[in-house]
Parts: sequence; C-alpha cells; structure tokens
Amino acid sequence: MNFDNAVDVVSIEPKRLKIHTRDEAAAAWTLAAEMELPEGLEQFVMADLFMVDSTRRPMTPTVSAARDEDAAAAAEAARRFDTYQSVIAFGPSGLRLIRVDLDEADAARLQDVTEASGIAGLSEVRAVLPIDIEHDGDLDLVTSSAEGIRVWSNRGNMSFDNISEFSVLPPADVSMATMVAVDWDRDVDLDIVASGPQADSLGVLENVRHGQFRWRPLGDEFTKFASASSLSLVDADSNVSWDLVAVGESGAALLQTSTPLPGTVKALAEKSFSEQAARRGMTVDFDNDSFTDFVTLGDDGLRVFRGRGSAGFVPFDGALPEPISPAAFDVADLDADGDLDLAVATGGGIQWLLNDGGNRNHWIDLRVRGIDPLSPSGRVNHFAIGSLVEVRSGLRYQPFVISQPTTHVGLGRVEQPDLVRVTLTNGIPQVVLQPQADQVVFEKMILKGSCPFAYTWIGERFEFFTDLLWAAPLGLQSAEGVLAPSRPWEYLLLPGDRLAAKDGEYVLQVTEELWEAGYFDQIELIAVDHPSDVAIYSNEKVGPPSIAEFQLHAVRQPRRSVSANDQAGRDWSAALAERDGRYAVAFDGRIRQGLTEPTYIELDLGQLDSPERITLFLTGWIQPGDTSLNIALSQDPRLEAARYPSIQTPDAEGNWRETVPFMGFPGGKPKTIAVDLSDVFTGDDYRLRIATTAEIYWDEAFFTVDEAAVETRTESLLLVSADLHYRGFSARLPRGPHEPER
Repeated sequence: MNFDNAVDVVSIEPKRLKIHTRDEAAAAWTLAAEMELPEGLEQFVMADLFMVDSTRRPMTPTVSAARDEDAAAAAEAARRFDTYQSVIAFGPSGLRLIRVDLDEADAARLQDVTEASGIAGLSEVRAVLPIDIEHDGDLDLVTSSAEGIRVWSNRGNMSFDNISEFSVLPPADVSMATMVAVDWDRDVDLDIVASGPQADSLGVLENVRHGQFRWRPLGDEFTKFASASSLSLVDADSNVSWDLVAVGESGAALLQTSTPLPGTVKALAEKSFSEQAARRGMTVDFDNDSFTDFVTLGDDGLRVFRGRGSAGFVPFDGALPEPISPAAFDVADLDADGDLDLAVATGGGIQWLLNDGGNRNHWIDLRVRGIDPLSPSGRVNHFAIGSLVEVRSGLRYQPFVISQPTTHVGLGRVEQPDLVRVTLTNGIPQVVLQPQADQVVFEKMILKGSCPFAYTWIGERFEFFTDLLWAAPLGLQSAEGVLAPSRPWEYLLLPGDRLAAKDGEYVLQVTEELWEAGYFDQIELIAVDHPSDVAIYSNEKVGPPSIAEFQLHAVRQPRRSVSANDQAGRDWSAALAERDGRYAVAFDGRIRQGLTEPTYIELDLGQLDSPERITLFLTGWIQPGDTSLNIALSQDPRLEAARYPSIQTPDAEGNWRETVPFMGFPGGKPKTIAVDLSDVFTGDDYRLRIATTAEIYWDEAFFTVDEAAVETRTESLLLVSADLHYRGFSARLPRGPHEPER
C-alpha cells in the first residue's frame, strides 16, 4: 500500500476502516490510516479505480512552467510504481467508495468519494466486482444488490455512469453473492461468472463488447453450483479450459470443463470434495507444488484441501496448527520467503499463520505494471487486473487471472519454467522467456500498435525503415461511435542510401507484427532523379488530400529559425538544428498516451524580404492513441481529444491568432512533413507557433523561402514479384530518451 513491496493490511472492524503498514526491519505494524464507516458495511474489495490515484499528479491538462530536467527525471523514476488502490466497502447498508492517498496528512488519507462518484441508490449489496468491461483501460464496477445487477462505467474522472440498460441482465430479484471476472469462453474479452442463493442462479454474463453483457444461465450440468456463495477459478486438469470451484450450503465441489472452440464451454465432470457448508473459498498453492490448493471458511472454521490436479481436492489434515474459526481470511507472503502465509481476522484482531516449509518447492511472484504511472498509456489498468497469466513448464500448463497486484505461482521442482505469458486485457500477449525461479518478476506493459512496418535491403541485411498506412485507419474511433477519417493512399520518401540493389533488384519487406491487419491494393516504388545539390522531400503527412496530395519539394537552401522556444521559455534551437535523435519535448507529462498538456513551440524565422512562398519542414514522430484510449477520453467530461498541430501567428496588433487550424502531423515513426506558410503572416513579423495537445516529439525544423524550381524526373519501377509468407517478429532495439520504439 505504501510502495515498499511489503505486505500491508486493510481491514474493516465494526464501523471502522483501518490500514496498517509494516516496517520490515522492526517487524512492527503501524496504523497508517483509519476512518469511521456507516454501520452495515461488512465486506470490501480493492481496486485502482482512478488509474494513477495520487494528489501529486495532474489528471487534466495544465500549462507547464520551466523545469529542472534532472530533477524531473529523478522524481519520475522515484514514482515508477506508486498508484494507490481505492477501497470499495459494501454490505447491508449499501456501498461506500473510499479513496486512499497515504501521501496526505493523517486526516485526509482516506476520503469518502461515494457521493461524487455517482454510485447511489444501492442497498443490501452482496458483491462488487472491479472489471474493465469495455477494455478501454480503466476499471469499471459491477454490483449485485437488492436492486439486482448494475453495471457502472468508469468515466475516468472519479465518477461512474450506470450503463445497465444496455445489457441483458438477470431478473432484478436475482441477487448474486459471488462474481468472478474471467474470459470464460476464451474469446478475448472478460466475462463474469456469477451465482447467488437462489436456485438456478449460476450463469455467465457474457461480454458482447461495447460495454454490454448478455446473461446466460449455465444449465442443468452445473447442479452443485446452482446456489453457490463463493466461486473460484482453476484449470485443474490443464486442458486450457476454466474449471470452477464452488462452496455453499451443500459443501464444496469442482466442476471441470472443456472449451473445444472459442465461445463454447462444456461441462465434463463434477467432483464434490466436502459436505460441510461453507460461505467462502479461495484457491491458493500453499506448498508451491504447482497444483492449486483450496481453503474454505464455514461454521466449522477454516479447512484446507490439497490440490490433486484433475483428481480434484483432498483434505489437508494437519495444515493448520489448531482449529480456527475466523470471521474472514486472506493470504499473502508476509515474511517474503516465497510461500503464502495466512491472515485471519478473529475477535482478538488480525493474526498471521506463517507457512512453514511451503518454499521447499520453487515459485515465482509476477507483478505486472504500467509503463509509467506518471503518464500512463491508459490501454490497460495499471495492475493489469483481469489479464491472463499462463506459465508453461514442459507439459505443465498453469493459467491464472490477475486479481491483485501480485500473482503467486508455485512451480514444484521446476527451477526455470519455459515461459510466462501475460495476455493483457487489450488482447496483447507479452512473454517472459525462461525466467529464473524463486524471485519476483516485474513485467512492464509494452505498447501495441496497428501499422505495418517497412524494411529495406541496405546491402548486407534488411533494416527497419518506418511504419506505413497511418492515414488509413479503417474503423478507428476518435470517440464513442465516431469514426476517424481514412485516406487510402500515401507517398513515403525513401532516401537513396536506405535502399541498395540485391542481385539487380530492389527488395523491400512490408510486415504485420503488431495488432491489426493491413489491406494492400497497390505498392509502387518510384525513382526520383534530381540534381545532387538538392534534397528532396515528399508532401506526405496525416491529413486530408487537400494538404497531403502528392508533391515533391526540392530544397537547395534550407534556413534555420532565429529562435525556437516553448510555452515555458525553454530554448529548443539546438535540438531542432538537425535530425539527430535529440528531440524537442514541450510537455512535462502526458495525461494519457497520446494526450498532453497544451503546448507550443514558437519559431522566429527572422527578417525576410517580402517572400512569396515559405515552406516549413518539420521532422518528428507521434505517440499514438487508439480506439480504446479515445473512447475512454470521450467518457471523461474533463478531457478533450488530442488537438492536432495548428499554426498560430501574430496579427497586426501582435495578438496571436490561429491561421492554419490543422497543418497535419507525421504519421508514427520519425518522418518529415512540409507546411505551406505563404499566406499566414501579417506585415514583417515572421513568428509562428506550432500548438497542440498531441504527444509529438520534434527532431528538426527548417524552412525555405522562394526556392527556385528544380527539374526532376520520376520513373515507376516494374514490380517483379510479391509473395505473402511468415516472417516472424523483430526484436525491439534499445531506445534513447524520447525516441520511438524501433
């Protein structure tokens, strides 16, 4: 909770919420925060609902002031993993949403934000489930109460919308006691398996996407689960199909399934392993043997069952030092020795039962984090809740759904699993090959993308050149239900030194290594013959045909601006002097991936002698958004979509006004764009501002004035062959500060 990687304890006592942190050196517990709660709140769940929930970080765009670069970088690194989870307390009296910020003074560390959240009108709340139902990068909530199932969409501004009307839900009188988030039918979206006290209440809220669920009862094959009070997930037989462990009045049972095709789940076998009534169950691997064990809590106290894989569970006699009947329990590795300990809440407070010997087998703790909490991508919630973890060791397959910041994996005698694969909630898989056992594995979320890559033969090998089709994003939504414009052609400039002949032919590779599919109707290579003392640039940029039509720009006398400063007064003249990978970055932090505070870079072109034609050339790259990010932004009333670059110039009185509403922008990886400035200036004041809230990094800026026409000759080369084949995936190269992935 306080980012020291040690176990903390959050508990609800009668009418009291408490957070205790622990000093590992002194082995002492400290009450870090507490607050009074209304009567009737008996349970809670925790979730990072507000993405980066600390008062130190801006959630909306602000204009930055000058900063010390080293100090800013150090502060950014120090906050790499600090994001607080909120507490959602619930019970017979309703629901309260408690925001946590341990950086604040004592009295302000816990704040009740229920009223502002918009979640109201709930009574007899039996279950609350944090889940990214829209796959837009933030955690939403699904509640089960006397009012039935409710679906709450996270707007990104600490408030929620009730979007239940768009789903086909169970009848209002069906109240669920337990809900678990999982891609139940393996079709790459999160469903909800739920059950309640009523007969035949077991079913699946099938995610049909766009923030909508469809209720499907599971039927007669699941008789033992018809009125479960607690459901847990396991793949007992490692057949890549989720099994259920249910507890309730009739005891505990394992239901094994098969998933022959995505979207189809069939019941295989139902195996009871306890006749004792229980109200809660939890899967856990106490002995790290790679087989999931199970703990139940009922009127007869805690009971532990050892996992036997496809054979189910058997009583684990002697697991507990003595019979114990707590009000609640949880597990965590308190002493950081690699096995899971047991925390129990009794009338005497919180007690820990330490695991003795569970670490004789090997283990891994997996912690998935966002790329940078100070400026999150927003594609996946920060702790990757709901993501799928798969561990492969030879023929042994172990799947888990991430439900908390740390996922513990027992490995048995395996010292080095073959791989750990994390499939994030946006569908992107990330693989850690052959991690060492007995350690914590931190996995940072990497970027996904949608554009093809181009590789050119440079004489000895193929080398990455750039990405393509940025102007043709079929189906990209700029907001909910709003399609971005698409242009079906582009002309990319390929410098002569980036392509060499191979056996008398020029060979390029266009690859699909990322997220979406490209559709190609024509690929043409055009040779441009020009004088050797002239540099050639294309007119390519992301924008409508009116500003991006095919045109060659010949540059013989490039000019540099007299000055280049941003809105905070920082001088970027040196960074923009040449294309060298040193970028002008006018923003201090992004609000979401692709969205920053309002910025501008002001260029002074100096004294010009009544020019007729001025063309500005800018080299840079843009960090993209995508449909998920754009939809999430459109749900947050505080935020606007990124404003792409415009040109501002002074009027006759010296007041800045917008003269080019949209100048276009470089598509993806570093590219050079040309902007016509011939008609934007008034009088002899040749200053301009490039204003935007898009996340753009500029590498070079120069301009031309009344360049004389240059004779060029173009010739389309004959396409000799084109074939479609499997190529594989390129490894990412190390990247410098502010460089794009490559």
